[in-house]
Amino acid sequence: MFKRAVSIGLLLVIIAIGFFQKEELLHLIKQGGTISIFISMLLVGICVFFPVIPFPVLAGTIGAVFGTSQGMFVSLTGAIIGTMAFFFLTRYGFRDYAQQKLMHYPKVQEYEQFLNKNSFVAILISRLIPVIPAPVVNIICGLSQVKWLTFFYSIPNRENPKYLTFVICRCII
Repeated sequence: MFKRAVSIGLLLVIIAIGFFQKEELLHLIKQGGTISIFISMLLVGICVFFPVIPFPVLAGTIGAVFGTSQGMFVSLTGAIIGTMAFFFLTRYGFRDYAQQKLMHYPKVQEYEQFLNKNSFVAILISRLIPVIPAPVVNIICGLSQVKWLTFFYSIPNRENPKYLTFVICRCII
């Protein structure tokens, strides 16, 4: 119970920071400089948890401030950090509880075994399907037995094209 309470508390703090401080964070990003790189990564990471700013606006702003290559790097790094934080927060706080509940459903356990056996391909395919939200994939993988390194390697496969498109479009405009 304590792990779930801590996880929910951290999640609420992250969402609150993003929701109440987004204007200040965007202002710091637009100023440029070294600190804005880290603020940009932080804001992209927060948006993984809860989209306080529409992603095209955020990626476009980062692309306009840093240029195409650095903007792509900053956006992708922030997304990877946020996604891994979401994965570990879900795993730490809720996996034991979810595994207990799944013991009552043998068919769901079969799907989980399939996911664990073919985890990279399953994550890759689910990330390439645009109607499956990325947070759902993050939560499912965090609750399952998927190895964190496998999950980590699957992140850029969906994020690269999306980030590159928005950063380049903003740099052109």
